Amino acid sequence: EADVKRLIAEAVNQLPKPEVVSLPKVLSEADVTKIVSDHLPKVEPGLTEVAVVGLVANEVKKAVDDRSLKEADVKRLIAEAVNQLPKPEVVSLPKVLSEADGFVPVIKKKQTKAPDNDKRADQFKSVLPPDSSLTRTGKKRIIRIPFQTRMAQADQNILQHYDELKNYILSFQVKSRISNAGDMFRLHKEDYIKMTIAGKGLKLHLALNPEDYKDSPIPVDDASDKKMYRDIPLVFKVKSDLSLKRAKKLIDDLMAKKGLPQKEIPFLPWSKAFKQL
Repeated sequence: EADVKRLIAEAVNQLPKPEVVSLPKVLSEADVTKIVSDHLPKVEPGLTEVAVVGLVANEVKKAVDDRSLKEADVKRLIAEAVNQLPKPEVVSLPKVLSEADGFVPVIKKKQTKAPDNDKRADQFKSVLPPDSSLTRTGKKRIIRIPFQTRMAQADQNILQHYDELKNYILSFQVKSRISNAGDMFRLHKEDYIKMTIAGKGLKLHLALNPEDYKDSPIPVDDASDKKMYRDIPLVFKVKSDLSLKRAKKLIDDLMAKKGLPQKEIPFLPWSKAFKQL
């Protein structure tokens, strides 16, 4: 008998369970309003959610006056009311063109004005030490030694050549004016000769045309491309007795061209004045 009962129980357990169906609940107007608020889908910004709740609740209220509603009926009415709302207009966004469409982007560079010299100089003030070999604008500093200082430090050979050439030039009655740049010989505000020191010798700038000495044995240079030497373009260096003799020949050519006669040559030790500085 126990075995029979056990077999019956196992067979009963294998039977499908009956589905329990809850009875539909009869809703009141308050229940309907709550269901409408809970189940209303999110609406677009044309109407506010409160306005949509009111519209749907009014439709549901009409049905509540006539009969009792179930929750399923309320949800159906909500869906129908929402479907009747105006749909928001969908505006398509413009297509973003790419290089595959043949579009080549043009990048405009911002034009910036170059800083003036004062601003550019300020940029280097904070990074350059006071004793820097660079200028305020970052360029290599050129140290210019005055002509007087160079003459005071010059060797005896340069001093002798200077005295002999200066006395020779002054014999043509031109005037001498010494500055930091050199010894300038002028007459009636016209530049004739400028004498400076270059390395281990003297350098003369004369108011002669360098092209006239292109086939001459006298080696000359042309400085006409520099504004300050435009009136005295011919350059000649004096380092030896031979170059001293050639320098006098160039001075003779210049004075003959200017029509200046030569007077007595003085013999004054002009270089001694620099040694006393």
